[in-house]
Amino acid sequence: DSAVQISNVLYQNIIGKSASDVAVKFDCSEKFPCKEIALENIDLQGDEGEDAKALCNSVELFYTGHVTPRCYS
Repeated sequence: DSAVQISNVLYQNIIGKSASDVAVKFDCSEKFPCKEIALENIDLQGDEGEDAKALCNSVELFYTGHVTPRCYS
């Protein structure tokens, strides 16, 4: 477990292709979860044009505008 807590971060206007099928990964600590992480206007695809995936653990996310891929619990 990490002893660092990440908070108040904005990822904005990111467009492109991911080298792997997981384009977005927030793997935060249960003890110190990531808080107030904002994703705005994000459009990521897999390397071959397929749908990219998001892996999210112990994170508080906010979406604005078009965001793909999204985290689902």
